[in-house]
Amino acid sequence: MEAFKIAVETLNHIRRDGQGDNDNSSNDDDNAAADDDDDSTKQDKIQPNHVTYGLFLKCCGTLLPQGNAKRDAVIENVFRKCCREGLMSDFVLESFRRAASDDLCVKILGGDVEDMDVLRLPVEWGANV
Repeated sequence: MEAFKIAVETLNHIRRDGQGDNDNSSNDDDNAAADDDDDSTKQDKIQPNHVTYGLFLKCCGTLLPQGNAKRDAVIENVFRKCCREGLMSDFVLESFRRAASDDLCVKILGGDVEDMDVLRLPVEWGANV
């Protein structure tokens, strides 16, 4: 049961942060979770890692309909958060490439997306892996 709780908390963390500035909607559960975050110390928080981000991006690619603007917005916000947290890895990059539209890949990664490698991206994107 503890593993399920951890998974739900992690998913909620990513979901809240994945909404970015584009969606101002919220509900009592999200607000309560945010209040809980304020009460706990940084050490007590369960944080996503590069595997969490990679799996979440894979789920987005599988479950969200292609050609949907919301899909690309969620994928972009999650990917950018992953990069800000320094959790970029080969797994995350491959998951992103498979989930994101071609236009989104070029927008964020630039250049030849097919030959893109983590080593050619900013070092700080993977500093905490």
